[in-house]
Amino acid sequence: GWKVAGAEKIPPLIARGVMIDVAGAKGLEALPDLYRVTRQDLVEALERQRVKLELGDIVLIRTGRMKLYDDADAYM
Repeated sequence: GWKVAGAEKIPPLIARGVMIDVAGAKGLEALPDLYRVTRQDLVEALERQRVKLELGDIVLIRTGRMKLYDDADAYM
């Protein structure tokens, strides 16, 4: 499992959160192994979601890989 650098190590952040659903924009449940998210992927997903980023936003990128979180080897 995860022993270092978990979210509990990050200080609290207060700002608007924006989740960019790259997997969903491609019609996938999860991106394939070793897929590299590009700037164009992010632009297309934001357009599909009809969202514009603003200064100070906190961005989360959904790849669908979190379903493998409990299996560190598969997740990574």
